[in-house]
Amino acid sequence: MLRPLLVLPSAQRNQLLHTLELGLEVQHKAVSRLLGIHRNTVTHRITRCFRLVGLDRHHVMSKVVVSAALKIIAVHGYDDTGTDPASDFTEMMTAPDMRSWAEAFLEPLKDVGGDLLLTLGAWLENNTDAEHTAASMSTSPAAVRAHLRSATPLMQHEVAPGLVADQTPDGDEHGLSALRPLTFALYASTGLPAIPAALRATP
Repeated sequence: MLRPLLVLPSAQRNQLLHTLELGLEVQHKAVSRLLGIHRNTVTHRITRCFRLVGLDRHHVMSKVVVSAALKIIAVHGYDDTGTDPASDFTEMMTAPDMRSWAEAFLEPLKDVGGDLLLTLGAWLENNTDAEHTAASMSTSPAAVRAHLRSATPLMQHEVAPGLVADQTPDGDEHGLSALRPLTFALYASTGLPAIPAALRATP
């Protein structure tokens, strides 16, 4: 999946990978300060990375899968003559151990009732946009945001960092540290949010 990015000349590849790794974890404004570059440059580099691998940077599952692939590469390295380390993502996420972890992770949410899990799943399917989530569920954005806030103490971390009153942060500004485990757990348990078509087509 990441091969088009990883086979770039080393200086260019390293610059893009470093910006991408940071940009998937913290807000772009913070990345720009850390790297000493303009915020627009951060966004441009990240957009280029996603275009190279054929994925949409606005799509939550795309960002989660890319971040997982980057972490796998950081630990295991990458052989450009071998198998893409993210190509068996679906198999990895549906393994029995992963399903068991997902069930345990989501258990506190299940105890509250199905509505909370449904809301979280729809929120991720709608790329963390509360307005679109509300429309897809025939409810109000305020109700969606209330559910997001109620999930925080149950999961022992903030599901939507920066969520205050009736505002949600821009989807591009979500760090994945909170979203990644929730997205993995829901996918392993329910198959949603869906994996992007471009990734499903990867051998």
